[in-house]
Amino acid sequence: MEAPASLPAEVNAAAASIPAPTVAPTPPPPPPVGSLVWCKVQGYPWWPGKLLSRPSETVVKVRFFETGVDVKVPAAPAAVVGFEHKLALCDDEAIKKSCKKPALRKALAAAVQQAQQPGAAEVAAAEAAAEAAAAERAAELAAAWRYEGHPHIGRRVARPFGKALAYGTITRWVRKDPTPDPRPPTPAAP
Repeated sequence: MEAPASLPAEVNAAAASIPAPTVAPTPPPPPPVGSLVWCKVQGYPWWPGKLLSRPSETVVKVRFFETGVDVKVPAAPAAVVGFEHKLALCDDEAIKKSCKKPALRKALAAAVQQAQQPGAAEVAAAEAAAEAAAAERAAELAAAWRYEGHPHIGRRVARPFGKALAYGTITRWVRKDPTPDPRPPTPAAP
C-alpha cells in the first residue's frame, strides 16, 4: 500500500506494513430441492442423500442413500452441502478414515456408489418434484374439507368392509368436486 509523498517517512513505512484486509470466502449457495447433497448428522460421517425440502427453511429434510432414512437437519452449510462441493469424500481412503466400524463403512461405500450412478441426480430431482406435487395436492385437499354445513355432520354411521361393519361418526365432509362450480345452480324439476 503506497502512502502519499507529502506524509512523513515514518507514516509511509507504517502504512506499508499494514496487511491488506482479507475477505472471508463466501459459503456455497444452498442446493436446490431434489439435488444430491452431503449431510452431516452428529455421531455419523458425512453421508450422501437427496434434498427433499427448500433450503430457505431453518430445517431441511434429506433422504439418505442406501438406508432410505429421511432426516431433518439444520439448513446450515455445516450440515448440508451440495454433492459436488465434497467430492473428496467419495474416495475409498476417505471412507475408511471417516468410518471405524466395518458395517458402517460398507453402507457408506454403497451409499456413495448409489449417489455416483449415472442419472442419480436426475432421478433425485424427479422424485423430489413428485413429492412436492403430492404435498401440494394434499394441502389443497386438506383446505377443501369442511367441518360444518352438511346435515350428516355428527351422525353415527356404519360402513361395510367385506363382511365386517365399521362404525364411526361423520366429523367433516368435502365436495365431490373440490373446485367450485362457476355456473349458477339449476332449479330442481317439479
